[in-house]
Amino acid sequence: MPLSEIISKVIRVCIPIAVATDKAKIPEFVGKFAAKTGAKILGPEEDLKVDDKRAIVEAQDYAADSTKNSHEMDALAAALFGHKQIESLIRKINSYISENSKEKIKDELYKLVLVDRLSIKSAAELIEKPLSEEAKIIRKAIHDINENNKPLSKSDLVSAYNKLNELRSDIILLRKNQNDLSSTIGRLKKEVERLKETAHEKAAEKFESNLRFSREKTERLYSQIDDIKNELSKAKEKIERTEELTILLGSKEHLLLKRLKNLSWQEFCERNKILKIAAGDILYIDDPKTFSTKTIEQIQGKVRLAVCKDMPSKKTEDTLKLILIHSAKLDSIIETEVFALVKSEEFEKEAGKTNIIHRVVDEYRKERKE
Repeated sequence: MPLSEIISKVIRVCIPIAVATDKAKIPEFVGKFAAKTGAKILGPEEDLKVDDKRAIVEAQDYAADSTKNSHEMDALAAALFGHKQIESLIRKINSYISENSKEKIKDELYKLVLVDRLSIKSAAELIEKPLSEEAKIIRKAIHDINENNKPLSKSDLVSAYNKLNELRSDIILLRKNQNDLSSTIGRLKKEVERLKETAHEKAAEKFESNLRFSREKTERLYSQIDDIKNELSKAKEKIERTEELTILLGSKEHLLLKRLKNLSWQEFCERNKILKIAAGDILYIDDPKTFSTKTIEQIQGKVRLAVCKDMPSKKTEDTLKLILIHSAKLDSIIETEVFALVKSEEFEKEAGKTNIIHRVVDEYRKERKE
């Protein structure tokens, strides 16, 4: 049965939140179903064995031989195994819905928590409360990312949204403390005046000291508020930047470059967890002078072109076995922490020039050897 027909039949019954498999390596058909429907993929770390699947099915009061064939048993076992993975979270969501009378938003709540990985409270606020500018950006970006199947950026945005909610709570608490301290300062001022009038100088000095302490504490709180505002501003800027990159990349007029600070083994291992460098990728390297032979071995045969902020010597370039383009020659580069974008036309033009130079140099070297 074609995938489109299966999806059509499924959505007549329900909105798919999760799809399960009994294989550790996600089957292509399951991956396509998840990509088309936006469902979360649930699977084991290792392939489920026949005995394990039989035990899972029978543990739920299903007789393994009651299914029509082994494929039905595989499907049922995968579904039960996948449900076990999210069962605890489903109970928490149901409990929150029941305790807070959220039945009207339960479908959206399941999706945002189970698929998009928001916290339950943040998801409910995102659905029900009037949207702030940050929340509008978040919802639009999550929608765009679901459409384009880019889970990395989506995860960043979800984390940023949760962080924004935490910071808002901190600001509210700090403002309450600030108001309490302002009231305390007012009372202390009145007490100081009263003590001065009754000539209790020592007591007045003590209260003056408390007043100075309260002022200093207030100033520190103001400073903390400023720091939190700066964090909020940076988080908002990061979200807007990510949205801008998503829009530009979707236009197909730009190329995506995967960014490394340098080519050391530690940097490569840490960044590659996110970047997943593969054949045909183009790198954006801040400092190619710092490199490891293990890193070169890993990218050799996969990566041929790289853009560098700081060009190395010719000897180092030969060691890296990469064709390097200086970023100063590309006017259209847009940077983020882990990616960069460059206009396709500008990059291809500069890459063509660089390739010609490399061919001339290679021919010259061959002639010298002969």
